Amino acid sequence: MPHTLLDNVNIVIDTGYTLSVISADIVNKLNLPRQHTRPVRVNQAHGNFQLTQICDVYLQIGQITKRIMMYIIENHLPYIILGLPDCSLYKLVIDCDKNEILQNGKYIINQHTKRNNQMSLHIQENTNNKVDNQDDIVNTSEEIFSPLIVKQLSPPILSLLSKYSHVFSKNKYDVAKIRIEPTRINLTSDLPVSQRAYRTSATEEVEINKQVKNLLAAGLIRESNSCYSSPVTLAYKRDEMKKTRLCIDYRKLNAICKTDAEPLPRIDTLLDKLTNAKIFSTLDLASGYWHIPLHEKDKEKLVFVTSEGLYEFQVFPFGFRNAPAIFNRTIRRILRYPTTFGGLFLNNDI
Repeated sequence: MPHTLLDNVNIVIDTGYTLSVISADIVNKLNLPRQHTRPVRVNQAHGNFQLTQICDVYLQIGQITKRIMMYIIENHLPYIILGLPDCSLYKLVIDCDKNEILQNGKYIINQHTKRNNQMSLHIQENTNNKVDNQDDIVNTSEEIFSPLIVKQLSPPILSLLSKYSHVFSKNKYDVAKIRIEPTRINLTSDLPVSQRAYRTSATEEVEINKQVKNLLAAGLIRESNSCYSSPVTLAYKRDEMKKTRLCIDYRKLNAICKTDAEPLPRIDTLLDKLTNAKIFSTLDLASGYWHIPLHEKDKEKLVFVTSEGLYEFQVFPFGFRNAPAIFNRTIRRILRYPTTFGGLFLNNDI
């Protein structure tokens, strides 16, 4: 039989953690064997650090005992931290409203529990002895790997990227057009919506003119003499840390736009679909709406105005009321085959 070290240790259940952590003090106190593993970077509010060692422990919570791989943290924490993936092994249900934790419908901790009451932590040395109940063993061969910075791609990957280089956007103005029937704009009134350009600062004026010039060069807009006009403004763009997002104020035009009944994806349904997924990847269509062609007769309706003049989009712009519905229908028809491992959420495939 393996030598058993029995002790009562405080457990902190942290649903924000993706791994379980034990302090070096507890490891040393219980004389647990350490194992080196691939470094895992942990980001916290007070700084970043790496975990490079693990130990295997048999952890009992309530009536369930499981073998858990814990990362060793070099500090003096008097408790262990149980991450969300390992919480699920113990069939724990946390009721925040009632301040209770249940296991298989029975209370482990409730509001009447004394503050110094502790969960039982049974720790066994990791030996080669056969375990009676194999179902109680967690597969510790599945390590959590930190993201790698790839300095050089392998030849097969380079060849693949080179072969399909034309599908990668070089910049936000480098977009293709989906070969579908041009989109129509249906309004409830034939009276044109026309507004003056907004007053902007000299700095904003330079940025607006710069982006208009880029849009003209890319063939995404053209000069117009339409009866319609909507003003533009600049919004803060997080990745550039300044106001560089060109936004068209289509609110008055949107007010007379017929509603598109296309059902939009529900994020909660998508999350349910991905509940048991372990590896995630997303495809983000660059400047998504600009890939959708606009009907020639409706281009005059989506005109915007600056101090330099009127411009009409050749493609579907951002800011229009039915844009999400039209875009979702387009992608849904392209990806017409249902999948159980992913889904569409606006301009992202997950």
